[in-house]
Amino acid sequence: YYGGGENLASVVTLSDDNVSLPLTSPMALTALSCPSSIVGDGQGGFYVADSCYHQIYYAEEMIDQVTVIAGYQRMSGYSYDGEMSYLAYLSNPKSIALFKDELYYIEGDRCLVRTFSRYGGALHTIAGQDYCSYTGLASLWSSNPLQPLYELEDLWVSDQRDVFFTSSSMNVLYRLDSEFASMEIFAGNGHQSHVSDVPINGSSIAYPKGLCGVNEDGILYVFAAGTTMLQGIVLD
Repeated sequence: YYGGGENLASVVTLSDDNVSLPLTSPMALTALSCPSSIVGDGQGGFYVADSCYHQIYYAEEMIDQVTVIAGYQRMSGYSYDGEMSYLAYLSNPKSIALFKDELYYIEGDRCLVRTFSRYGGALHTIAGQDYCSYTGLASLWSSNPLQPLYELEDLWVSDQRDVFFTSSSMNVLYRLDSEFASMEIFAGNGHQSHVSDVPINGSSIAYPKGLCGVNEDGILYVFAAGTTMLQGIVLD
């Protein structure tokens, strides 16, 4: 059994850029603890985030192989931007999304939204600081994406590379623009009471947890755990 990231002498090349990553075990022998998110790559492989082991894996069924692409030695910690993903310490990765060759994820214990190359590459923070902070409703309306955030739950990336993510305790859905320069509250107002069937900026979403993707009509679905309702938002 290969423990995930310890034996850096065994490597596999995943791309034309010759990025070498630690080689892990066959699928059936790869232990997981708290798998929290999964996304397919459309090419027969998929990515899995494990919140308890603090790692993100790439699994490819055709060759029966699982590779650690982020998180080092299953240890919780913090690594600064620029650290290679497979040598970085993560802290509760719990939601992942794929856009072209970029992998996005939420680092739950640090309240960060980060990205790196799907083949393994340098970490880049696009929202949040390196700590979680409940700073009150006034800060909700700041457009600075690098402000402290609180209890991030799920994310989704649009075809235009806008990044949507939920903050459960703040009762809002954020949208980060495709250049990662500006952030806005796309739905919710910081309060839990349910007042509208279609949550928009100014109405309420009670404890938003999951984002369920977009259908052919351009509707993004949000699960509001506080009211146990699935609510739809029409994207611009």
